[in-house]
Amino acid sequence: MGTATTERERDKIRWKHRREKEREREISEEISRERERESFRERDFERERETRKRDAKEREFREEKGEEKERKRKREKEREREREREKEREREKGDRAKER
Repeated sequence: MGTATTERERDKIRWKHRREKEREREISEEISRERERESFRERDFERERETRKRDAKEREFREEKGEEKERKRKREKEREREREREKEREREKGDRAKER
């Protein structure tokens, strides 16, 4: 009987060790999964930040482009007005020449 008790105690100890090892492995796996999740979050955050930066640059470029278009449009209008004034001056010169 002494041997049976000792065998049973050894089985209990083995089971306890096995359970401790399993628990350590589970904890280790959970830590790995958490690190992986954190890594994904960091990458997502970086990607989002880069996207926001790129979008801001594109928006700024479009705004600058829009301002440039507006400047070109104003210059073109001014040129057109100048052409009209020049034509008017030519007509006036022609009218004065006819009057003489």
